[in-house]
Amino acid sequence: MSEALDYLIKARPEAMQAYFSFLKLAGKHLDPRTRAIISVITKVDNQTPAGFRQYLRRALKEGVSAAEIIDALLLAFPSLGLSKIVWAVDQLLEMDLPEFRLEMQAVPGAELHEWRDLATLAELQPGRINCFERDGRHIFVTMAGNEPIAWDGVCPHRGIRFKPENVSGDILVCPGHGHRFDLVTGQGPENSSESLNRLATRTRGDKLQYQCANAATGAVDPRQEKSS
Repeated sequence: MSEALDYLIKARPEAMQAYFSFLKLAGKHLDPRTRAIISVITKVDNQTPAGFRQYLRRALKEGVSAAEIIDALLLAFPSLGLSKIVWAVDQLLEMDLPEFRLEMQAVPGAELHEWRDLATLAELQPGRINCFERDGRHIFVTMAGNEPIAWDGVCPHRGIRFKPENVSGDILVCPGHGHRFDLVTGQGPENSSESLNRLATRTRGDKLQYQCANAATGAVDPRQEKSS
C-alpha cells in the first residue's frame, strides 16, 4: 500500500472503506486467481512499480504461475502495447524471481523445489531473531517453541531487501517507507494485507533447510517437514 493510500485511509476512513468495498464487490464472481491476474495487468497499464510488485507477489501466492503471468501480459498486448510489456518484464528481471528465469521457462511445467542448507540446529538461538544470508538475501528465523519459522528478508511492498540492522526487537522495519513487520507472526502494517513471506523449511540431521523455489514468492506449503 502506498503512502498516499495510507494517508487517505486515515484522513477519510469512511470514503476509503466504501471504495475498497466497491472493489471487492466488483469482482465477487471471479475466482481469486483471475482477480489476481487482472490486478497485475492493471498495474502494468498504470506502470506503477510498487503496485505491480505487490500484486505480482499476491498473484503468485494465489497459485498463479509464471507462465500464466507472461501469457496474460501477451494477451493484453492490444491494450498495453509493447512498451508497457517491456516495462513489466524489466520489473520482473529486477525482482529476480526464480520462476521467471529463462531456464525455468524452457521446460514446460518445470518447478524449482530445491532444498538448501540454511543453518545448523546448533546455530538457532531461542529467544532471539536469527539471521542468515543465503542466495543474495537475508533470511530471518524465529523459534516457536522448538519449531523454526523462516521469513524471507524481502519487503512485500516494494521488494526492498532487509538487512540485520533493520531488526528492532521482534520487529523488522523497512528502510524504504518505515513499514513494520512482526517477525513472530509475519504480519505487516495495520490496514494492510502485507505480510512477510514464510519459507518452507525442514530438518535433515543437524541442519535446517529451506526450499529455495519459494524464497522469492512466498508461495509455500506452510507445513513443516521434519525428520531426525
